[in-house]
Amino acid sequence: MSRDDSHRKLTKKIEQIFNKAGFKTDREVDIEIKENATVKRFNLDVCALYKEVLIIAECKAGTNVKLHDLILEWAEKKRKLEELPVKVITSARKAIKTRSLKEIEKISVLYAAEKYEVTQANYDYAKSERMHIWDAIAIDYFIHTASALGIWTKYEIMKELEVKPDETEEIIKVPAIEIKQPGGKCYLTSIDPCYLLKIAYVYRRSLGGKEAYQRIIKKNRIEEIARFLGRRNSVLSNNVILAFESKVEPDKNELKIPIEYCSAWVVDGQHRLFGFTRTGYYREDKKFGIPVVAFTDLSTIDQARMFIDINNNQKKMDRTLLSDLMTLVKDLREPLTWPSLLVKELNRVGVWKDRIQILEIQKGKPINLYSFARYVLLQRLLKPIYEHGKFQGFSGPLFKYAKFDHKKSIDNPRNKQAFEKQVSLLQTYFGLVARLLGNRWTNFRKYGITKATGVNALLLVLNKILETGKSFRELQIGKFLEPLKKVRLTNESIKRYGRGWDSYLGLANAIIRKLNNENEVKLELYPTRD
Repeated sequence: MSRDDSHRKLTKKIEQIFNKAGFKTDREVDIEIKENATVKRFNLDVCALYKEVLIIAECKAGTNVKLHDLILEWAEKKRKLEELPVKVITSARKAIKTRSLKEIEKISVLYAAEKYEVTQANYDYAKSERMHIWDAIAIDYFIHTASALGIWTKYEIMKELEVKPDETEEIIKVPAIEIKQPGGKCYLTSIDPCYLLKIAYVYRRSLGGKEAYQRIIKKNRIEEIARFLGRRNSVLSNNVILAFESKVEPDKNELKIPIEYCSAWVVDGQHRLFGFTRTGYYREDKKFGIPVVAFTDLSTIDQARMFIDINNNQKKMDRTLLSDLMTLVKDLREPLTWPSLLVKELNRVGVWKDRIQILEIQKGKPINLYSFARYVLLQRLLKPIYEHGKFQGFSGPLFKYAKFDHKKSIDNPRNKQAFEKQVSLLQTYFGLVARLLGNRWTNFRKYGITKATGVNALLLVLNKILETGKSFRELQIGKFLEPLKKVRLTNESIKRYGRGWDSYLGLANAIIRKLNNENEVKLELYPTRD
């Protein structure tokens, strides 16, 4: 695909997001600005209008993007657009004309970079200039969300792009009962859908790069709930749990709530809430008191902990999201946190770079974060210790190789050193395997070594290698692993080992037999049930 075709495809993709989200949208908008006697023309890839807000999206489909220079250039363009009269010359859809821009009071600039690897420094610099960046993950998320939520997606988009139409200054009053619990206080109340759909949101991207995580809104689930809510005399007994970020003021038996877009994070009940988008109850003239438990003073980390507790301990939760949240909370007293952090770091550089599914929305990856972190890495290589059901620490060979204190922060100097040492060992090991296997490592459509069974089998082999007490240098690890090339690793051959732990152990033993046949140092086989 040519560069122009890639740019055109990305531009249409961004246009579709804004169009489905309820903005008045156009693309390839040529405008003219007159400054003193000078007339300047430039093109806007995508324009999206809502009330007095204009969002301009610049689309960059290539890998060689100079974001710093572009941000600097657009800071000046944005200033001129805000200060000088703008004339629309032409556009692809003829939807946005000169008169459309006359009432604009707020402008936000967005860069959509689909293939460029956006760094945290890029995000920080853009934010310092009051601009924003969507990478490939964000673009995919908003495509999915706009498809599921339609016009209600616009509130989430405006939250992220930090634009506030005048209507966000409205304040509503709702009846409330204060509830005190050991973990703090909360309020029982009810809020009509017309307000709640504006102030509630699910995606945590607005928190910033390192703290961003997301849950998938399932369109089918929303439609199921909408059918229930559409029945005559329907009753919603289960509450929605919200963590408010805006200033909510208790006043006797009431709460004063500002209608600030996406200012209340949905801890639980997102599908129940968004089911109302498919009913008539979202209109202001139709009332349906949605039961709400409102928390008003929780930190981001405390919100994440509550989410984990509700969705993991009280009902089933997506496992990949659970592992991702553990890396946000960074509480090493939770056994899954350390291995999840290790795997997330492996996904950042080396032979695993961008090959592990970290987020629910990501597709086309051979393995997910949970399947990599939860089984052999946690249970054998780290090996948690429990006394009377309470987690006490680790005792596995990877832990012994580089010990850390689970009672202290990941940022503790000793813990940081241990983390880096363990990551280096795993990168070295998998790097050697990848070089030995070549196409069998990269082609997961045909070969299964980078899928759950293959990866956990390789980790079981590493477990036995570490149990020998010999270093990689002593073993001449590159030469030691060479017999791995003789193991059958197609998807079909790996399926014969079964599923789950049986498959991990079966493939690991097959690899160990090959290694033992050609090496002086022998690895112990794993006992199996057959």
